[in-house]
Amino acid sequence: MIELLVVMGIAAILAASAGQLIGASFHRAETLQYQTHLISAVEGLWVHRQRHGVFPATVQGRDDAQLTLASCGEHCVAVRLEPIKPHVCGYWELTTAGERSAGSPGCW
Repeated sequence: MIELLVVMGIAAILAASAGQLIGASFHRAETLQYQTHLISAVEGLWVHRQRHGVFPATVQGRDDAQLTLASCGEHCVAVRLEPIKPHVCGYWELTTAGERSAGSPGCW
């Protein structure tokens, strides 16, 4: 009986640690999806500028995040992605000059 309780205790500890790892991997995957969309949006701005000579005034958003544009200089546009649902990072920002920032340290 004691051996069975020890095995059940070990199994419970392993299940708890596996749950934390799975949760962390889902969070990281979500973060990477947001960052990938932001990078794609900036690449789209550059394509538009090469074709038309100017950056566009708007950028296509996502269902789960809001994208906004802001000028950061004569030949620079900053794209900010803010998730609709709460996220630890809060937001990510990337400029056409390659500068990046986020709402929390370590989010890039």
